Amino acid sequence: MTDNRANREYKDSFFSKLCEDKKRLIEIYNAVSGRNYSLDVEVEVVTLDDVLFLARRNDVAFIVEGRIVVLMEHQSTLCENMPIRILIYIALVFEKLFNADPRVKRAIYGTKLVNIPKPEFFVLYNGGDKFPEKKELRLSDAFLTVDTSDVSEWLRGFLELIVPIYNVSEGHNEDILRKSETLFGYAAFVGQVRRYLEKGYRLEEAIEQAVKDCVEKDILAEFLRVNASEVINMLTAEFKMEEAVKIWKEEGMEEGMEKGKEEMAKNLLVRGVSPDLIAEGSGLPMERIRALMN
Repeated sequence: MTDNRANREYKDSFFSKLCEDKKRLIEIYNAVSGRNYSLDVEVEVVTLDDVLFLARRNDVAFIVEGRIVVLMEHQSTLCENMPIRILIYIALVFEKLFNADPRVKRAIYGTKLVNIPKPEFFVLYNGGDKFPEKKELRLSDAFLTVDTSDVSEWLRGFLELIVPIYNVSEGHNEDILRKSETLFGYAAFVGQVRRYLEKGYRLEEAIEQAVKDCVEKDILAEFLRVNASEVINMLTAEFKMEEAVKIWKEEGMEEGMEKGKEEMAKNLLVRGVSPDLIAEGSGLPMERIRALMN
């Protein structure tokens, strides 16, 4: 039998790998939402397979009791355009659901009201930057300022999307971390990696040592025993991507011309960032990056 996961073009993140277990997924959701669903509650995962944020699969979308939840992990410098990106994401999720049921697809053009799952959005920040316990981003913050004084309130219309972002780095939002053994372990593990990096360990060494430490302390021990090599590979790529994004922003090349992107790609190659991550983050063709390597 063919393993479909092996054929996927995207790369899982450590966070999305954790969320493959539906009980862990509901445990995390209960912690951040304040709800108390049974870990055996029926869950339908509707994550999009072809939408990537920061070139990693760091999101999961699922339906639970009439709610459609988009849960995302964010490690590098926060993107202020998250509400716009989630707006596009949730629209694609609904399109996917409608296309899966021809009756519903036809019904939305009928006269009767079609009931749809209520959307909820949560972003979990676990980066190395200083960040508040909670931050709220709104889609309306991106709206152009337009004079509507001559338009009645009834005719203006309005679209809003609110994204709460919780800092789940070690030492933050401890009330949330206490409610979820998975989130607590996730924060502790990533925090341990960062401590080893601060001591001067190479990235791969820091992650390998953090795996050993957490297994010994029974932190995500079973998960890490089973998935140790995969976790090391995933987290190595994530930290390198995080560094690449930071460098990109610091150098002001985030929206630069092709020439600037190529110069930054050269710098990232020198720093040991893999060509595939540079291609994903910069948009440069792999052929061009291979040429820059020479």
